[in-house]
Amino acid sequence: MSLISELLSENYGNNVELWKSLNDVSDGLCEDVNNEKFLCLDLLKKRNKNGLLEASNISSADTVLFRDSELIFIEFKYIDREDFLEEKKKDLFLKQIDSVVFLLFLVHRLGFRGIDRLIECEPSFSFWLVYKVDNFRLAIRRHWRRLGLHNRYPFLFKKVIPVSCRNFMSFLQGS
Repeated sequence: MSLISELLSENYGNNVELWKSLNDVSDGLCEDVNNEKFLCLDLLKKRNKNGLLEASNISSADTVLFRDSELIFIEFKYIDREDFLEEKKKDLFLKQIDSVVFLLFLVHRLGFRGIDRLIECEPSFSFWLVYKVDNFRLAIRRHWRRLGLHNRYPFLFKKVIPVSCRNFMSFLQGS
């Protein structure tokens, strides 16, 4: 567990409603693995309303996964048509940036202790679109690159990738 995860757990860990199962945070797209709990960013946004960061004003990923010093922002989507990514392109770009801004805002609200801990762990950020799809697997990868979703913010993200629910659950079981 990363220092940032520990910091958030110290301050929000007592609030059990913020930590959800994989099935809950993915809106049923993925099955629970290893009884792991995920920080529900939507609920955290609602809990931290204060003007600029009201839930209606920020569009973050569904959850964040803490792995060593890597923070993986995860957005879950059921893709039911080939042009889905084309339609959601701007929304996905916005979610990438807003997710990082929101997490940094939370750390900043915790004061200097939070900022010191953040600098200490030298985090890297990734953004994964975890998708469930009946068709269009090849189209998703092709559109992902064509639309520039993989490298819009290379200065900020280590990886921005689409991952199927099945591969994501395998990743969780192996880590």
